[in-house]
Amino acid sequence: MREKILDVQDFKVSFYQDQGKLQVVRGIDLFLRKGEMIGIVGESGSGKSVTVSSLIKLQDESISSIDQGSVLFEGENLVNLSEKKLASIRGKRIAYIFQNPSQALNPYKRIGKQLESVLKAHRQPYSYPLICEALKEVGIDSPDTVYNMYPFQLSGGQNQRIMIALCILSKPDILIADEPTSSIDASLRKRILDLLIKVNKKYQMSIILITHDFDVAKYLCERIHIMYGGLIVEEGILKEVFHKPLHPYTNELIKCARSLDLGDDNFYSLEGSPLAMDSILKVENLSKHFIIKSSTFSKKEIIHAVKNVTFELKNGQSIGLIGESGSGKSTMANLLLKLLEPSSGKIHLFGQDITYISESEMRKHRRDIQIIFQYTNAVLDPKMTVSELLLEPLRIHKIVEKSELDSEVDRLLTLVGLKTSEKNKFPSQLSGGQNQRVIIARAIATRAKIIICDEPVSALDVSVQGQILNLLSKLKDELKLSYIFISHDLKVVAHMCDQIAVMYKGEFVEFGKTHDVLYHSEHDYTKKLLEAIL
Repeated sequence: MREKILDVQDFKVSFYQDQGKLQVVRGIDLFLRKGEMIGIVGESGSGKSVTVSSLIKLQDESISSIDQGSVLFEGENLVNLSEKKLASIRGKRIAYIFQNPSQALNPYKRIGKQLESVLKAHRQPYSYPLICEALKEVGIDSPDTVYNMYPFQLSGGQNQRIMIALCILSKPDILIADEPTSSIDASLRKRILDLLIKVNKKYQMSIILITHDFDVAKYLCERIHIMYGGLIVEEGILKEVFHKPLHPYTNELIKCARSLDLGDDNFYSLEGSPLAMDSILKVENLSKHFIIKSSTFSKKEIIHAVKNVTFELKNGQSIGLIGESGSGKSTMANLLLKLLEPSSGKIHLFGQDITYISESEMRKHRRDIQIIFQYTNAVLDPKMTVSELLLEPLRIHKIVEKSELDSEVDRLLTLVGLKTSEKNKFPSQLSGGQNQRVIIARAIATRAKIIICDEPVSALDVSVQGQILNLLSKLKDELKLSYIFISHDLKVVAHMCDQIAVMYKGEFVEFGKTHDVLYHSEHDYTKKLLEAIL
């Protein structure tokens, strides 16, 4: 068996965001043998390119970080190397073919000069015949002519061949090919793939292919890794994975590939995207109890308001919390907002553990998770105008520049269906539905991604309830929001949510897809709630 040339273990990468770090590569393991060709396959946004570019630290360190793991190249951990040492490996020992050659090649330098710079960078003597030989090897028919041309004078396929020629000159041990055929015509695709196979066999060059195209991977690779949401969900010999997939996502990808056959009338597609399925709020075994003592000599009574609740909210998703008064719904909301400290359990917001952080640390996270309260008169200061009520969160969280505050207020009012002329009015001069729209505008003012809707329509007339629910649905789509929808009204939750959690005495007694909970409920309490629907 061929020896391993690259061994990646528990590799994790995050991007810096305003709300903290978002982990986009979540602990992957893979290895590459000498002379082997492997593929990493997945949809756009699955983490393929971030993974391979981070292996040799091509990602900008000001926007990303390697959180954990090792990248062993011939026994040396690339993660721990200095930039100077790593620079001597990039290009010479591990080369990278980018998806778009027109962006990778310098438009102001002739092709020959760019090839010369590779020799110079790796301290190899300049050799015109050597450069022309490399161009010939990648299928450039007139190397003498191309030598003096600029990238814009060549086709996309020719520029991709130039990229491969740059790699051949340094004869690297590993070649990373990031979507090398996605931006070229189908007629040229096979030629580029055949060229990579030729390079692999001639120089025993190990190749990592990044692609979203199963057919490309089938043509080139021996082993395959299926990547989704920053994780490798399946790996193995390519033929085995293709004909007997184990993971549901692999099966869906293969359906997509097969539907592109000429005989199919309709293309099969996947719903959503890898990014849309990222967990943005994760709650693990969350509990909250209150100790009550009615008098000095009485025994302490422990009230379990929330008991061992676990769930995940994903990007673009809505989860409904249903239950009668006193079931623990509002306590759950206060725990998520850090208005109450949990007795036990964990809360992760955008990958950050916020369970026991201080109030000062929590302030920077508050703009990401907001709440729409039930009673408008308990939230809106009667002495403040609508404009002042909206300016408050904008100023606290420094959402826009001072010069843009007024126009931002107008934008928010328009978003929630209010006239800009209403901004100088006080809450008492508005209807209940209008005041609820102001509260919604305050919640979205911070650019929050998670909105907790705590009985947002229960205090409104039936005619107005529909308007507010339609507004919330519209904002969810337009602003890519995720909702936690708290209500005692199962009909409202069923209309708004993808999943429903039924709370009873602080516990999730039932949790699942909305349709399953409504039509295939298992718990007696859920059945009781359903029977109570008028």
